[in-house]
Amino acid sequence: MKNPIRALLERDERRWQTQGVKDWERRRAEGKLTFVLKLGFLWGLIMIAAFTLIEYFLDGRIRVETLWSRVLMFLSLGFVLGLVFWRKGEEKYQKHLREQSEKNNRTILPPMTRL
Repeated sequence: MKNPIRALLERDERRWQTQGVKDWERRRAEGKLTFVLKLGFLWGLIMIAAFTLIEYFLDGRIRVETLWSRVLMFLSLGFVLGLVFWRKGEEKYQKHLREQSEKNNRTILPPMTRL
């Protein structure tokens, strides 16, 4: 029986080979700043909304001071998260390019002969 974690990683790698490279090339074309801003705002806004709803359901009100601290904290963390995801995506993409280059440049050399 195959290790389920290994199977998941292999599936992820196959997905990267087929669709992930195209997706990343599209994101790269938009630029790092756009990627980081989009991800940072999206993640930050989702977290702000979630924690604000939790506060409302637990306390029955929303305190402005905690809302502003959430905005600052989650948007900042979102931008850091965007930078981390950009770096990881670039590392994976560059690794893919190196592997493709090596695969395309391989030649079969004849066995060495003694002189």
